[in-house]
Amino acid sequence: MPSAASTSSQPVTPHSSPRQQVPVAVAVEDNLYNWNPALEPFVYHLPLDLLSSLNNLVESDKTPTRLNPCALEFQPTAAPLPPPRPLKPLSAPNDPPWTLSFVQGTFRHPTDRTHLARDACFILSSPSFSLSRDIRALADKFCDRAALLKFQGGSKTITPFAAEVTPMHRLLGVEAAEEFRRCLVDVVALTFTNVWEIEVPKAMEMGDTMVAIAGVSLAAFMAQLHHANLLEGALVTQALASMFRTSASMEHLQAMHIIVTGVGARYWSMPRATREEFLGFLDGWVVGVKEDSSVKVRWVEEIKARVVSF
Repeated sequence: MPSAASTSSQPVTPHSSPRQQVPVAVAVEDNLYNWNPALEPFVYHLPLDLLSSLNNLVESDKTPTRLNPCALEFQPTAAPLPPPRPLKPLSAPNDPPWTLSFVQGTFRHPTDRTHLARDACFILSSPSFSLSRDIRALADKFCDRAALLKFQGGSKTITPFAAEVTPMHRLLGVEAAEEFRRCLVDVVALTFTNVWEIEVPKAMEMGDTMVAIAGVSLAAFMAQLHHANLLEGALVTQALASMFRTSASMEHLQAMHIIVTGVGARYWSMPRATREEFLGFLDGWVVGVKEDSSVKVRWVEEIKARVVSF
């Protein structure tokens, strides 16, 4: 807990057949696009040719060594590296059966509304889906999936799937659709604030860029939800305010650029004085971005152009 929408590479052919591959617990995006969750469990694979190269490297380094019995005890000069942050799986063994339809929906093409609607219907009509228990669980899965989309692969954006799932909740009652929408946007907004105010600064101190990439993806999801009329402008304002409360970095600036340019004209239809106040905050905040680059200049110019164009 990462352009305005997350992008992913084109489908590729796996390097070899399953018998020639060894499962490992790392995210290798190339192997995700031909995976059918209905036919086989989700695993990551390491190509056999790469595995052979690593084994040969290890074997070639096995030279005889002699230990010095008089050597001093090793004293580390720096704090040990933190353990790697594990990626949340697309599904876990104890997940309810409706999770399979959720995973399938997040791998659909965003314009394939027929199958997106079918997957949404399968989730909510599943005997394992409980209105009282699983609305929050489904919202959490959408939030986690959006944040980790670049690591786990799948569709370029899962916002169209969320837009199909929301009205489908009417199958469970008149108020269920609004309850899910409210739960989804609250989870996304709270997670966004936590990621950028707490998790990203801590991770960047340790050289961990994965959390910032996930935060940028979450920024894109927020902008897309607002553009799809699922997330209120007040939560966009809350997200932008949380960015101004943090120390600026290129990653923070990228997330702000994605939100400002992605939310659409409806959000910026506000009094001119309010927009000028925002630009004043931006000028003071962006000074903290130490990197001087053409990308930084372009992002700032595009943010300002977007704000003053209404």
